[in-house]
Amino acid sequence: MLMVEDSESDALLVLRALRRAGFAPRHRRIEDGAGMRAALVEETWDVVLSDFNLPGFDARSALAELHASGLDLPFIVVSGTIGDETAIELMRRGAHDYLMKDNLARLAPAIERELGEARVRAERRRALAALHDSEAVLREAQRIGGVGQWRRDLPGGAPWCSDTLFALFGMAPVAGEDALDALLTRVHPDDLGRLLQAHRELAAGSERVELEYRIVHADGSLRYVLECAARSRGVEAATPRLIGTVHDVTAQRAAAEALRTANARLRQMSLRVLDAQEAERRAVAYELHDQIGQALTAVKLDLQAMTPHLDAGPAVARLAAAIHTTEEALAQVRGLSLNLRPPQLDYMGLEASLRWHAERECARAGLALDFAGSVGEFKAEERCAIVCFRLLQEALTNVVRHAAAKRVRIALSAADGRLDLEIADDGRGFDLARARRRMLEGASVGLLGMEERAALIGGEVHIDAAPGAGTRIRVSLPCTAHAAAA
Repeated sequence: MLMVEDSESDALLVLRALRRAGFAPRHRRIEDGAGMRAALVEETWDVVLSDFNLPGFDARSALAELHASGLDLPFIVVSGTIGDETAIELMRRGAHDYLMKDNLARLAPAIERELGEARVRAERRRALAALHDSEAVLREAQRIGGVGQWRRDLPGGAPWCSDTLFALFGMAPVAGEDALDALLTRVHPDDLGRLLQAHRELAAGSERVELEYRIVHADGSLRYVLECAARSRGVEAATPRLIGTVHDVTAQRAAAEALRTANARLRQMSLRVLDAQEAERRAVAYELHDQIGQALTAVKLDLQAMTPHLDAGPAVARLAAAIHTTEEALAQVRGLSLNLRPPQLDYMGLEASLRWHAERECARAGLALDFAGSVGEFKAEERCAIVCFRLLQEALTNVVRHAAAKRVRIALSAADGRLDLEIADDGRGFDLARARRRMLEGASVGLLGMEERAALIGGEVHIDAAPGAGTRIRVSLPCTAHAAAA
Protein backbone atom coordinates (compact mmCIF):
# COMPACT_ATOMS: atom_id res chain seq x y z
CA MET A 1 0.00 0.00 0.00
CA LEU A 2 1.44 3.35 -1.10
CA MET A 3 0.48 6.21 1.23
CA VAL A 4 0.70 9.85 0.08
CA GLU A 5 0.67 11.40 3.55
CA ASP A 6 2.78 14.00 5.37
CA SER A 7 1.43 13.21 8.84
CA GLU A 8 2.96 10.14 10.44
CA SER A 9 0.26 10.09 13.12
CA ASP A 10 -2.53 10.11 10.51
CA ALA A 11 -0.76 7.31 8.65
CA LEU A 12 -0.61 5.27 11.86
CA LEU A 13 -4.34 5.78 12.39
CA VAL A 14 -5.05 4.48 8.89
CA LEU A 15 -2.83 1.45 9.42
CA ARG A 16 -4.48 0.70 12.75
CA ALA A 17 -7.94 0.85 11.14
CA LEU A 18 -6.86 -1.56 8.41
CA ARG A 19 -5.29 -3.98 10.87
CA ARG A 20 -8.48 -3.98 12.90
CA ALA A 21 -10.35 -4.88 9.71
CA GLY A 22 -8.11 -7.91 9.16
CA PHE A 23 -5.54 -6.47 6.77
CA ALA A 24 -1.80 -6.85 7.27
CA PRO A 25 -0.65 -3.91 5.14
CA ARG A 26 2.86 -3.54 3.77
CA HIS A 27 3.18 0.17 3.22
CA ARG A 28 5.44 2.99 2.19
CA ARG A 29 4.75 6.63 3.00
CA ILE A 30 5.80 9.39 0.60
CA GLU A 31 5.26 13.14 0.67
CA ASP A 32 6.14 14.49 -2.78
CA GLY A 33 6.11 13.77 -6.49
CA ALA A 34 9.69 12.53 -6.65
CA GLY A 35 9.04 10.07 -3.86
CA MET A 36 5.88 8.82 -5.56
CA ARG A 37 7.59 8.34 -8.93
CA ALA A 38 10.38 6.40 -7.27
CA ALA A 39 7.95 4.24 -5.26
CA LEU A 40 5.89 3.37 -8.36
CA VAL A 41 9.02 2.26 -10.20
CA GLU A 42 10.81 0.47 -7.37
CA GLU A 43 7.99 -1.59 -5.90
CA THR A 44 4.65 -3.20 -6.74
CA TRP A 45 1.55 -1.80 -5.06
CA ASP A 46 -2.08 -2.89 -4.71
CA VAL A 47 -3.63 0.45 -3.76
CA VAL A 48 -2.76 4.13 -3.34
CA LEU A 49 -4.15 6.11 -0.37
CA SER A 50 -3.67 9.85 -0.65
CA ASP A 51 -4.27 12.79 1.65
CA PHE A 52 -5.75 15.77 -0.17
CA ASN A 53 -3.33 18.52 0.87
CA LEU A 54 0.39 18.15 1.48
CA PRO A 55 3.07 20.87 1.49
CA GLY A 56 3.96 21.34 -2.18
CA PHE A 57 1.94 18.29 -3.26
CA ASP A 58 -1.71 17.24 -3.30
CA ALA A 59 -4.10 14.47 -4.36
CA ARG A 60 -4.49 15.93 -7.86
CA SER A 61 -0.75 15.77 -8.44
CA ALA A 62 -0.53 12.29 -6.96
CA LEU A 63 -3.32 11.12 -9.27
CA ALA A 64 -1.53 12.67 -12.25
CA GLU A 65 1.69 10.84 -11.28
CA LEU A 66 -0.22 7.55 -11.07
CA HIS A 67 -1.78 8.08 -14.50
CA ALA A 68 1.59 9.03 -15.97
CA SER A 69 3.05 5.75 -14.71
CA GLY A 70 0.53 3.75 -16.74
CA LEU A 71 -0.41 1.63 -13.73
CA ASP A 72 -4.03 0.73 -13.02
CA LEU A 73 -4.19 0.97 -9.22
CA PRO A 74 -7.14 1.89 -7.00
CA PHE A 75 -6.67 5.51 -5.87
CA ILE A 76 -8.57 6.44 -2.70
CA VAL A 77 -8.49 9.92 -1.17
CA VAL A 78 -8.42 9.92 2.65
CA SER A 79 -8.67 13.48 3.91
CA GLY A 80 -9.90 15.55 6.78
CA THR A 81 -10.64 18.71 4.79
CA ILE A 82 -11.98 17.70 1.38
CA GLY A 83 -15.31 19.15 0.26
CA ASP A 84 -17.95 17.52 -1.92
CA GLU A 85 -17.14 19.60 -5.03
CA THR A 86 -13.44 18.81 -4.74
CA ALA A 87 -14.20 15.13 -4.18
CA ILE A 88 -16.38 15.05 -7.29
CA GLU A 89 -13.62 16.72 -9.29
CA LEU A 90 -11.13 14.07 -8.14
CA MET A 91 -13.54 11.27 -9.03
CA ARG A 92 -13.88 12.76 -12.51
CA ARG A 93 -10.12 12.85 -12.81
CA GLY A 94 -9.95 9.13 -12.04
CA ALA A 95 -9.97 8.72 -8.25
CA HIS A 96 -11.94 5.62 -7.26
CA ASP A 97 -13.31 6.74 -3.88
CA TYR A 98 -12.88 9.27 -1.12
CA LEU A 99 -13.60 9.30 2.60
CA MET A 100 -12.96 11.44 5.63
CA LYS A 101 -10.28 10.69 8.19
CA ASP A 102 -12.88 10.76 10.94
CA ASN A 103 -14.76 7.90 9.26
CA LEU A 104 -12.07 5.27 8.69
CA ALA A 105 -14.60 2.47 9.23
CA ARG A 106 -15.40 2.82 5.51
CA LEU A 107 -11.80 2.39 4.44
CA ALA A 108 -11.48 -1.41 4.59
CA PRO A 109 -14.73 -2.08 2.65
CA ALA A 110 -13.73 0.55 0.09
CA ILE A 111 -10.32 -1.07 -0.40
CA GLU A 112 -11.86 -4.55 -0.72
CA ARG A 113 -14.32 -3.27 -3.31
CA GLU A 114 -11.72 -1.42 -5.36
CA LEU A 115 -9.25 -4.32 -5.23
CA GLY A 116 -11.99 -6.58 -6.58
CA GLU A 117 -12.79 -4.17 -9.39
CA ALA A 118 -9.08 -3.81 -10.18
CA ARG A 119 -8.80 -7.60 -10.43
CA VAL A 120 -11.77 -7.65 -12.82
CA ARG A 121 -10.13 -4.98 -14.99
CA ALA A 122 -6.81 -6.86 -14.98
CA GLU A 123 -8.51 -10.14 -15.84
CA ARG A 124 -10.36 -8.45 -18.69
CA ARG A 125 -7.10 -7.04 -20.04
CA ARG A 126 -5.44 -10.46 -19.80
CA ALA A 127 -8.39 -12.12 -21.52
CA LEU A 128 -8.38 -9.55 -24.33
CA ALA A 129 -4.61 -9.86 -24.68
CA ALA A 130 -4.89 -13.64 -24.82
CA LEU A 131 -7.64 -13.38 -27.42
CA HIS A 132 -5.64 -10.91 -29.54
CA ASP A 133 -2.63 -13.21 -29.31
CA SER A 134 -4.70 -16.21 -30.41
CA GLU A 135 -6.14 -14.24 -33.31
CA ALA A 136 -2.66 -13.14 -34.39
CA VAL A 137 -1.44 -16.75 -34.27
CA LEU A 138 -4.45 -17.84 -36.30
CA ARG A 139 -3.91 -15.17 -38.95
CA GLU A 140 -0.25 -16.14 -39.26
CA ALA A 141 -1.14 -19.83 -39.55
CA GLN A 142 -3.67 -19.10 -42.29
CA ARG A 143 -1.16 -16.94 -44.15
CA ILE A 144 1.53 -19.59 -43.97
CA GLY A 145 -0.66 -22.65 -44.54
CA GLY A 146 -3.29 -21.12 -46.82
CA VAL A 147 -6.69 -22.61 -47.42
CA GLY A 148 -7.06 -26.07 -48.89
CA GLN A 149 -9.21 -26.43 -52.02
CA TRP A 150 -10.69 -29.23 -54.05
CA ARG A 151 -12.97 -29.59 -57.08
CA ARG A 152 -14.57 -32.31 -59.14
CA ASP A 153 -16.52 -32.25 -62.38
CA LEU A 154 -19.71 -34.28 -62.60
CA PRO A 155 -20.33 -36.94 -63.51
CA GLY A 156 -17.27 -39.00 -62.69
CA GLY A 157 -14.59 -36.40 -63.24
CA ALA A 158 -11.21 -36.85 -61.61
CA PRO A 159 -10.81 -34.78 -58.43
CA TRP A 160 -8.29 -32.00 -58.08
CA CYS A 161 -6.83 -31.02 -54.72
CA SER A 162 -4.48 -28.14 -53.93
CA ASP A 163 -1.10 -28.71 -52.37
CA THR A 164 -2.21 -26.57 -49.42
CA LEU A 165 -5.02 -29.05 -48.76
CA PHE A 166 -2.57 -31.93 -48.51
CA ALA A 167 -0.32 -29.78 -46.31
CA LEU A 168 -3.28 -29.08 -44.04
CA PHE A 169 -3.79 -32.84 -43.65
CA GLY A 170 -0.03 -33.37 -43.22
CA MET A 171 0.37 -35.38 -46.38
CA ALA A 172 2.43 -35.26 -49.54
CA PRO A 173 0.37 -34.36 -52.64
CA VAL A 174 -1.38 -37.23 -54.45
CA ALA A 175 -2.59 -36.82 -58.03
CA GLY A 176 -5.47 -38.29 -59.97
CA GLU A 177 -8.36 -40.48 -58.84
CA ASP A 178 -6.68 -41.42 -55.56
CA ALA A 179 -6.38 -37.82 -54.28
CA LEU A 180 -9.64 -37.62 -52.32
CA ASP A 181 -9.41 -41.22 -51.16
CA ALA A 182 -5.95 -40.48 -49.72
CA LEU A 183 -7.32 -37.48 -47.81
CA LEU A 184 -10.28 -39.48 -46.51
CA THR A 185 -7.87 -41.84 -44.75
CA ARG A 186 -7.00 -38.95 -42.43
CA VAL A 187 -10.61 -38.20 -41.45
CA HIS A 188 -11.51 -39.35 -37.96
CA PRO A 189 -13.51 -42.63 -38.19
CA ASP A 190 -16.38 -41.19 -36.15
CA ASP A 191 -16.77 -38.30 -38.61
CA LEU A 192 -16.14 -40.10 -41.91
CA GLY A 193 -19.75 -41.21 -42.39
CA ARG A 194 -21.08 -37.64 -42.01
CA LEU A 195 -18.55 -36.32 -44.53
CA LEU A 196 -19.33 -38.98 -47.15
CA GLN A 197 -23.08 -38.41 -46.72
CA ALA A 198 -22.59 -34.64 -47.23
CA HIS A 199 -20.65 -35.31 -50.45
CA ARG A 200 -23.36 -37.68 -51.70
CA GLU A 201 -26.05 -35.03 -51.04
CA LEU A 202 -24.01 -32.45 -52.93
CA ALA A 203 -23.55 -34.76 -55.89
CA ALA A 204 -27.28 -35.57 -55.85
CA GLY A 205 -28.30 -31.94 -56.17
CA SER A 206 -27.82 -30.06 -52.89
CA GLU A 207 -26.65 -26.51 -53.53
CA ARG A 208 -24.35 -26.21 -50.53
CA VAL A 209 -23.02 -28.22 -47.60
CA GLU A 210 -20.99 -27.09 -44.63
CA LEU A 211 -19.69 -29.27 -41.85
CA GLU A 212 -16.95 -29.44 -39.29
CA TYR A 213 -15.05 -32.63 -38.71
CA ARG A 214 -11.86 -33.97 -37.23
CA ILE A 215 -8.73 -35.15 -39.00
CA VAL A 216 -5.78 -37.09 -37.65
CA HIS A 217 -2.71 -35.18 -38.84
CA ALA A 218 0.42 -36.94 -39.94
CA ASP A 219 2.12 -35.82 -36.73
CA GLY A 220 -0.56 -37.66 -34.73
CA SER A 221 -2.40 -34.56 -33.53
CA LEU A 222 -6.17 -34.27 -33.74
CA ARG A 223 -7.34 -31.18 -35.61
CA TYR A 224 -10.68 -29.64 -36.46
CA VAL A 225 -11.40 -28.49 -40.01
CA LEU A 226 -14.36 -26.73 -41.56
CA GLU A 227 -15.35 -27.75 -45.05
CA CYS A 228 -17.65 -25.63 -47.22
CA ALA A 229 -18.66 -27.03 -50.61
CA ALA A 230 -21.16 -26.01 -53.29
CA ARG A 231 -22.26 -26.74 -56.83
CA SER A 232 -20.70 -24.37 -59.35
CA ARG A 233 -23.14 -22.14 -61.21
CA GLY A 234 -20.69 -20.74 -63.75
CA VAL A 235 -22.39 -20.28 -67.13
CA GLU A 236 -19.24 -21.36 -68.97
CA ALA A 237 -19.09 -24.74 -67.31
CA ALA A 238 -20.24 -27.43 -69.70
CA THR A 239 -20.85 -29.85 -66.81
CA PRO A 240 -21.78 -29.36 -63.17
CA ARG A 241 -18.80 -28.86 -60.94
CA LEU A 242 -18.39 -29.33 -57.21
CA ILE A 243 -16.03 -26.92 -55.46
CA GLY A 244 -14.94 -27.08 -51.84
CA THR A 245 -12.64 -25.33 -49.41
CA VAL A 246 -11.21 -26.70 -46.19
CA HIS A 247 -9.47 -24.72 -43.48
CA ASP A 248 -8.14 -25.51 -40.04
CA VAL A 249 -10.35 -24.12 -37.25
CA THR A 250 -8.48 -25.70 -34.35
CA ALA A 251 -7.03 -22.38 -33.23
CA GLN A 252 -10.44 -20.70 -33.50
CA ARG A 253 -12.02 -23.39 -31.34
CA ALA A 254 -9.23 -23.04 -28.81
CA ALA A 255 -9.59 -19.24 -28.79
CA ALA A 256 -13.36 -19.50 -28.42
CA GLU A 257 -12.97 -21.93 -25.54
CA ALA A 258 -10.39 -19.66 -23.92
CA LEU A 259 -12.76 -16.72 -24.33
CA ARG A 260 -15.65 -18.71 -22.86
CA THR A 261 -13.46 -19.66 -19.91
CA ALA A 262 -12.28 -16.08 -19.45
CA ASN A 263 -15.85 -14.76 -19.68
CA ALA A 264 -16.98 -17.33 -17.12
CA ARG A 265 -14.19 -16.23 -14.78
CA LEU A 266 -15.01 -12.57 -15.37
CA ARG A 267 -18.66 -13.29 -14.66
CA GLN A 268 -17.82 -15.02 -11.40
CA MET A 269 -15.51 -12.18 -10.37
CA SER A 270 -18.14 -9.61 -11.32
CA LEU A 271 -20.71 -11.48 -9.25
CA ARG A 272 -18.35 -11.42 -6.28
CA VAL A 273 -17.86 -7.69 -6.75
CA LEU A 274 -21.64 -7.24 -6.99
CA ASP A 275 -22.13 -9.27 -3.81
CA ALA A 276 -19.46 -7.23 -2.03
CA GLN A 277 -21.10 -4.02 -3.22
CA GLU A 278 -24.49 -5.11 -1.92
CA ALA A 279 -22.94 -6.22 1.38
CA GLU A 280 -21.35 -2.79 1.73
CA ARG A 281 -24.64 -1.11 0.86
CA ARG A 282 -26.35 -3.17 3.56
CA ALA A 283 -23.70 -2.31 6.13
CA VAL A 284 -23.83 1.41 5.33
CA ALA A 285 -27.64 1.37 5.36
CA TYR A 286 -27.70 -0.28 8.77
CA GLU A 287 -25.09 2.17 10.06
CA LEU A 288 -27.13 5.12 8.80
CA HIS A 289 -30.32 3.76 10.30
CA ASP A 290 -29.07 2.31 13.58
CA GLN A 291 -26.38 4.81 14.50
CA ILE A 292 -26.73 8.15 12.71
CA GLY A 293 -30.53 7.89 12.58
CA GLN A 294 -30.77 7.08 16.28
CA ALA A 295 -28.35 9.86 17.13
CA LEU A 296 -30.42 12.40 15.19
CA THR A 297 -33.58 11.12 16.87
CA ALA A 298 -31.96 11.59 20.27
CA VAL A 299 -30.92 15.15 19.33
CA LYS A 300 -34.46 15.91 18.19
CA LEU A 301 -35.98 14.59 21.42
CA ASP A 302 -33.51 16.60 23.52
CA LEU A 303 -34.35 19.77 21.60
CA GLN A 304 -38.06 19.14 21.98
CA ALA A 305 -37.61 18.55 25.71
CA MET A 306 -36.01 21.99 26.03
CA THR A 307 -38.98 23.84 24.52
CA PRO A 308 -41.23 23.97 27.63
CA HIS A 309 -38.39 25.50 29.69
CA LEU A 310 -37.94 28.55 27.44
CA ASP A 311 -39.93 31.72 27.46
CA ALA A 312 -41.46 32.92 24.24
CA GLY A 313 -39.03 34.85 22.14
CA PRO A 314 -36.16 34.46 19.67
CA ALA A 315 -34.70 31.48 21.52
CA VAL A 316 -37.91 29.48 21.04
CA ALA A 317 -37.97 30.31 17.33
CA ARG A 318 -34.35 29.28 16.91
CA LEU A 319 -35.03 26.05 18.82
CA ALA A 320 -37.99 25.28 16.55
CA ALA A 321 -35.80 25.90 13.51
CA ALA A 322 -33.15 23.55 14.92
CA ILE A 323 -35.82 20.87 15.51
CA HIS A 324 -37.03 21.30 11.91
CA THR A 325 -33.48 21.04 10.55
CA THR A 326 -32.93 17.88 12.60
CA GLU A 327 -36.15 16.37 11.27
CA GLU A 328 -35.09 17.11 7.68
CA ALA A 329 -31.66 15.55 8.29
CA LEU A 330 -33.34 12.52 9.84
CA ALA A 331 -35.64 12.16 6.82
CA GLN A 332 -32.65 12.37 4.46
CA VAL A 333 -30.74 9.74 6.44
CA ARG A 334 -33.75 7.43 6.37
CA GLY A 335 -34.14 8.00 2.63
CA LEU A 336 -30.48 7.21 2.00
CA SER A 337 -30.74 4.08 4.12
CA LEU A 338 -33.81 2.86 2.24
CA ASN A 339 -32.23 3.53 -1.17
CA LEU A 340 -29.05 1.70 -0.22
CA ARG A 341 -30.78 -1.40 1.08
CA PRO A 342 -34.55 -1.54 1.53
CA PRO A 343 -35.22 -3.73 4.59
CA GLN A 344 -38.46 -4.89 2.97
CA LEU A 345 -36.43 -7.26 0.78
CA ASP A 346 -35.42 -9.17 3.90
CA TYR A 347 -38.83 -9.61 5.50
CA MET A 348 -41.63 -8.61 3.10
CA GLY A 349 -40.70 -10.48 -0.07
CA LEU A 350 -39.91 -9.20 -3.54
CA GLU A 351 -43.35 -8.12 -4.76
CA ALA A 352 -44.10 -6.08 -1.65
CA SER A 353 -40.66 -4.44 -1.83
CA LEU A 354 -41.06 -3.51 -5.49
CA ARG A 355 -44.57 -2.20 -4.87
CA TRP A 356 -43.40 -0.15 -1.88
CA HIS A 357 -40.52 1.39 -3.83
CA ALA A 358 -42.66 2.12 -6.90
CA GLU A 359 -45.39 3.77 -4.81
CA ARG A 360 -42.80 5.83 -2.93
CA GLU A 361 -41.02 7.09 -6.06
CA CYS A 362 -44.21 7.73 -8.03
CA ALA A 363 -45.77 9.63 -5.14
CA ARG A 364 -42.68 11.82 -4.90
CA ALA A 365 -42.70 12.52 -8.65
CA GLY A 366 -46.48 12.95 -8.97
CA LEU A 367 -46.85 9.94 -11.27
CA ALA A 368 -49.90 7.70 -11.50
CA LEU A 369 -48.97 4.07 -10.88
CA ASP A 370 -50.53 0.82 -12.11
CA PHE A 371 -48.83 -2.09 -10.36
CA ALA A 372 -49.84 -5.64 -11.25
CA GLY A 373 -48.10 -8.41 -9.34
CA SER A 374 -48.93 -12.10 -9.42
CA VAL A 375 -46.11 -13.59 -7.36
CA GLY A 376 -47.60 -12.89 -3.93
CA GLU A 377 -45.29 -14.04 -1.15
CA PHE A 378 -43.00 -15.71 -3.64
CA LYS A 379 -39.56 -15.38 -2.06
CA ALA A 380 -36.85 -15.11 -4.69
CA GLU A 381 -33.26 -16.06 -4.03
CA GLU A 382 -31.23 -13.11 -2.80
CA ARG A 383 -29.21 -12.37 -5.95
CA CYS A 384 -32.27 -12.49 -8.18
CA ALA A 385 -34.26 -10.30 -5.78
CA ILE A 386 -31.49 -7.71 -5.51
CA VAL A 387 -30.93 -7.56 -9.28
CA CYS A 388 -34.67 -7.24 -9.88
CA PHE A 389 -34.97 -4.45 -7.30
CA ARG A 390 -31.94 -2.56 -8.67
CA LEU A 391 -33.30 -2.77 -12.23
CA LEU A 392 -36.65 -1.37 -11.12
CA GLN A 393 -34.82 1.32 -9.16
CA GLU A 394 -32.78 2.34 -12.23
CA ALA A 395 -35.79 2.24 -14.56
CA LEU A 396 -37.93 4.42 -12.28
CA THR A 397 -35.05 6.86 -11.78
CA ASN A 398 -34.83 7.24 -15.58
CA VAL A 399 -38.59 7.77 -15.83
CA VAL A 400 -38.54 10.49 -13.18
CA ARG A 401 -35.47 12.25 -14.60
CA HIS A 402 -36.01 12.00 -18.33
CA ALA A 403 -39.42 10.73 -19.41
CA ALA A 404 -41.77 13.61 -18.48
CA ALA A 405 -44.38 10.89 -18.01
CA LYS A 406 -47.75 11.00 -16.30
CA ARG A 407 -48.30 7.27 -15.69
CA VAL A 408 -46.14 4.23 -15.05
CA ARG A 409 -47.26 0.62 -15.45
CA ILE A 410 -45.37 -2.16 -13.67
CA ALA A 411 -46.09 -5.88 -14.03
CA LEU A 412 -44.36 -8.67 -12.10
CA SER A 413 -44.85 -12.38 -12.73
CA ALA A 414 -43.04 -15.68 -12.30
CA ALA A 415 -43.30 -18.89 -14.30
CA ASP A 416 -41.13 -21.80 -15.40
CA GLY A 417 -38.19 -20.82 -13.23
CA ARG A 418 -38.06 -17.23 -14.50
CA LEU A 419 -39.04 -13.91 -13.00
CA ASP A 420 -40.46 -11.35 -15.44
CA LEU A 421 -40.67 -7.62 -14.74
CA GLU A 422 -42.06 -4.98 -17.09
CA ILE A 423 -41.88 -1.21 -16.60
CA ALA A 424 -43.69 1.01 -19.11
CA ASP A 425 -44.33 4.77 -19.13
CA ASP A 426 -46.29 7.17 -21.32
CA GLY A 427 -43.49 9.72 -21.49
CA ARG A 428 -41.54 11.30 -24.31
CA GLY A 429 -39.57 8.13 -25.16
CA PHE A 430 -36.18 8.31 -26.86
CA ASP A 431 -34.19 7.19 -29.88
CA LEU A 432 -32.95 3.77 -28.80
CA ALA A 433 -30.38 3.41 -31.60
CA ARG A 434 -28.89 6.81 -30.77
CA ALA A 435 -28.82 5.95 -27.08
CA ARG A 436 -26.91 2.76 -27.82
CA ARG A 437 -24.38 4.68 -29.89
CA ARG A 438 -23.89 7.09 -27.01
CA MET A 439 -23.50 4.12 -24.70
CA LEU A 440 -20.76 2.64 -26.88
CA GLU A 441 -19.01 6.02 -26.90
CA GLY A 442 -19.08 6.07 -23.11
CA ALA A 443 -21.44 9.05 -22.90
CA SER A 444 -24.17 7.08 -21.13
CA VAL A 445 -23.94 3.80 -19.23
CA GLY A 446 -27.50 3.47 -17.90
CA LEU A 447 -28.73 0.96 -20.48
CA LEU A 448 -25.42 -0.91 -20.46
CA GLY A 449 -25.46 -1.09 -16.68
CA MET A 450 -28.96 -2.58 -16.64
CA GLU A 451 -28.15 -5.12 -19.33
CA GLU A 452 -24.87 -6.16 -17.71
CA ARG A 453 -26.43 -6.45 -14.26
CA ALA A 454 -29.11 -8.79 -15.63
CA ALA A 455 -26.61 -10.74 -17.76
CA LEU A 456 -24.44 -11.47 -14.70
CA ILE A 457 -27.11 -13.86 -13.40
CA GLY A 458 -28.14 -15.12 -16.84
CA GLY A 459 -30.98 -12.66 -17.35
CA GLU A 460 -32.03 -10.40 -20.21
CA VAL A 461 -33.22 -6.82 -20.59
CA HIS A 462 -35.24 -5.79 -23.65
CA ILE A 463 -36.00 -2.12 -24.28
CA ASP A 464 -38.67 -0.79 -26.62
CA ALA A 465 -38.63 2.98 -27.11
CA ALA A 466 -39.26 5.62 -29.72
CA PRO A 467 -39.51 9.42 -29.57
CA GLY A 468 -43.01 10.42 -28.48
CA ALA A 469 -44.09 6.81 -27.86
CA GLY A 470 -42.98 6.17 -24.29
CA THR A 471 -40.63 3.47 -23.12
CA ARG A 472 -41.12 -0.18 -22.18
CA ILE A 473 -38.45 -2.23 -20.40
CA ARG A 474 -38.88 -5.99 -20.14
CA VAL A 475 -36.68 -7.93 -17.74
CA SER A 476 -36.45 -11.71 -17.56
CA LEU A 477 -34.33 -13.31 -14.85
CA PRO A 478 -33.68 -16.97 -14.02
CA CYS A 479 -34.93 -17.33 -10.50
CA THR A 480 -35.40 -20.27 -8.17
CA ALA A 481 -37.53 -19.50 -5.17
CA HIS A 482 -39.17 -20.86 -2.09
CA ALA A 483 -42.59 -19.93 -0.86
CA ALA A 484 -42.50 -17.79 2.24
CA ALA A 485 -43.39 -19.50 5.44
CA ALA A 486 -47.02 -19.07 6.45
